[in-house]
Amino acid sequence: MVAAAVDGDTLDLGGIRTDRRLTVAETAAWDDRHVVPADALRAALAALGTRTCSPRGLRIRHARIDGPLDLGWIQSAVPLSLIRCDVPEAMSIEHSRLPLLALTGSRIAGLNADEVELKSVAWRNLYSIGEVSVVNARIAGQADLAAASFTNVRGHALVLDESEIRGGLFLRGLSARGEVRVAGARIFGPLDLAESTLVNPNGDALAMYNAQVDGDVRLRRSVVQGQIHAIAVKINGQLSLSLANVTSRSDLALVLNNARIDGGVLLRGAVLSGGIRAAHARVAGDFNLSGATIRSDRVEALSLEAATVGVVYMRPAQAKGGANLAHADIGALMTGPVLPEPLEATGWTIRAIEGPVHDDWRTARAWLDSGPTYSSQPWHEVAAVLDRSGQPTEARRLRAAAAHRGTRFVPWYAKPLRWAYGALAGYGYYPMLAAGWLAIVFSVVLALTIAASASFIPTAPEDALEASLSSSEPGPVRPTGATSCAEIKSSYPCFQPFEYALGATLPAAATSTAEHWEPEGPALVGALSALRAFAWILTALLLAGVTGLLRRA
Repeated sequence: MVAAAVDGDTLDLGGIRTDRRLTVAETAAWDDRHVVPADALRAALAALGTRTCSPRGLRIRHARIDGPLDLGWIQSAVPLSLIRCDVPEAMSIEHSRLPLLALTGSRIAGLNADEVELKSVAWRNLYSIGEVSVVNARIAGQADLAAASFTNVRGHALVLDESEIRGGLFLRGLSARGEVRVAGARIFGPLDLAESTLVNPNGDALAMYNAQVDGDVRLRRSVVQGQIHAIAVKINGQLSLSLANVTSRSDLALVLNNARIDGGVLLRGAVLSGGIRAAHARVAGDFNLSGATIRSDRVEALSLEAATVGVVYMRPAQAKGGANLAHADIGALMTGPVLPEPLEATGWTIRAIEGPVHDDWRTARAWLDSGPTYSSQPWHEVAAVLDRSGQPTEARRLRAAAAHRGTRFVPWYAKPLRWAYGALAGYGYYPMLAAGWLAIVFSVVLALTIAASASFIPTAPEDALEASLSSSEPGPVRPTGATSCAEIKSSYPCFQPFEYALGATLPAAATSTAEHWEPEGPALVGALSALRAFAWILTALLLAGVTGLLRRA
């Protein structure tokens, strides 16, 4: 081993010249010529510390390491590569310092690499049965674990907690049975998990809370069985789960509470069995649900409560479960034909809306009305957006619908007044309704005045007697509203039903007929008094609505 390292040769003990993963069938055919004692490997690595060797370092291919391989606490300038080797017992390099540890295509029974310092890691196609722990490690370059496979069904498959990786973490095509953890890790580059399979159905499949990633986090086309737990993660690029399939036995499939993501969250075409929760998150770019399928039985399909998001693409292909956008600050809301219901949006702020919610106020009303509780603020927020986009008519309709919805939630004793307010003035948004009602009242008063004209008498009886013309009956006859104008002297105004109805209906319309004639009999007096009071109320509502005082109040 020492001679090969000095000469720059690879110690190949026989096998296929490839970097693909070593199989059990291949190792079963090996004999004693493939055996390398673990103690001898450690001794060779220590001996090379005093020798000048090739930059390629110690390279061993197709070897079975016999015994526990303990390389802990070693500080060496010699790279170590175990290519397509079989390490059937525990392996440890904890607290060691090496330029390179390559395990390309090898099979191991777990690895303890806690607090190791490496310049780079090459574990492509590595296969491990047992936990691979790289806690609080320092890796100066890339960590390449593409197409690796880690299995530890009852615990952690791969742990990179609190590690610092300067060149990016590449896990594309990873297969993990057990939890994958990068909690608190600092990655100066991308975290690539695209096209991976992560299986931990009873817990977190991927735990990356408090991690900081300076590039993209890629889970595109990945299959995840278990929860993705990313509370307080900081991502300077995108979080991409486009076309991914995430199945969680817990209520939530993706947790991004308090996350800070500069490049957006992409879930285009993703399928999630479980909700998405990003409460108090800050997403500078898009939160894109276009074409996604979200099924959540017990919690909201999407929760952005108190989150700040640049653009939300609320265009899923299917959404089972509601949406919680309460107190969210959204730059633009892009809606589609499928909207998650019920909606909770109290306190939200939206600057722009596109799609059906913007184009059809009825769609907006139905979505806002789907929530179990009521607050007028979300309705008025959408109406304000419609106002700004040049749709004042739709905005007014939405505000009136909000007032109508609010009537359901007032105390029972206040409902009649609210109903009357809505019917008479459209809750202040349609004051011309009062004009219509006023016309109806005028018509009723006019009809009543004509039908009961004989029940109207002069307001000054003595003048009326003097105004009476002679008749065939002895003595003066008191005229009534039914008396012909030809039978009344010109000194007293004749009864005119239209003038009387106008004066009785409109407070400002003072007519001679209304001043000189009055109804007689309690029924007629009561009916006209009630109609007059109703007309005055309608006039007040009309004037207040036209001047804008009604809605401001």
